[in-house]
Amino acid sequence: MSFLPRRKILVPVDFSDCSAPAVRVALELASAPSDVHVVHVIPELNPVSPVAVWGEGDVQQRLVDKAKEYLTTWLHSHEYAGVHADIAVGSEATKIVQLAETQEVDLIVIPSHGRTGLTRVVMGSVAEQVTRYATCPTLVLRSR
Repeated sequence: MSFLPRRKILVPVDFSDCSAPAVRVALELASAPSDVHVVHVIPELNPVSPVAVWGEGDVQQRLVDKAKEYLTTWLHSHEYAGVHADIAVGSEATKIVQLAETQEVDLIVIPSHGRTGLTRVVMGSVAEQVTRYATCPTLVLRSR
């Protein structure tokens, strides 16, 4: 039991080495594993991309299904049972902030890769954007 129990904690993951510790921290802060909501955001396909144009069926839905399957396997491999898992489609930071608002999240626990300099300028920082625009508290975990 945590000294700061939360009703709902959102943990965005990208399956990097930083993601598993973020889920672990969220589980420590939550009253119960069911209070932890793990989400992976995949980018929306450009309608004129070759995959979308020549792909068979609904390619975006197949990507969502595969990502959901992988997220479930990933959580199971780290022995994170009882957490909610979901896949969202869109811009990472925007989608995370929207989910936090619509699901009335108490806390976002987000991993950060700790990029600096030119790499950060080129790649951006999802954690920074979420911290800037989220209406709830955000805990950013830096990688070592």
